[in-house]
Amino acid sequence: MLINDLYTNKKPNLSEGMEDQVVFSGTGADGSKYEIIQSGDGFMIHANGKHIDTYGSLQRAMSVLKNEVPGLQQGVAEESKGLRANIHAKQNRIKNGSGEHMRKPGSKGAPTADALRKSAK
Repeated sequence: MLINDLYTNKKPNLSEGMEDQVVFSGTGADGSKYEIIQSGDGFMIHANGKHIDTYGSLQRAMSVLKNEVPGLQQGVAEESKGLRANIHAKQNRIKNGSGEHMRKPGSKGAPTADALRKSAK
């Protein structure tokens, strides 16, 4: 958080430099594909690749989707890009001024040396 943000009560934009991310993917009873995509502060519902609406919270977007789409079933989650891709993405966000920081090796939540070796394969 920037010091100026403390005095202006302005929310810092932590999503700068971040790409849109699919947080839910599913299929309706009629075979239509639905996605909820996080973009900045909003959660967008897409049906068959077309933007339908945007909501302020994931819970609200999920609630609307479940109520409006009969037979909605969650699809298989996309495979993660991997540890190294996540580290690289975080380094880019830090470079763009997100306010995040990298964890020190050995600290709680930091990847272990074994995890880094496995991700190199």
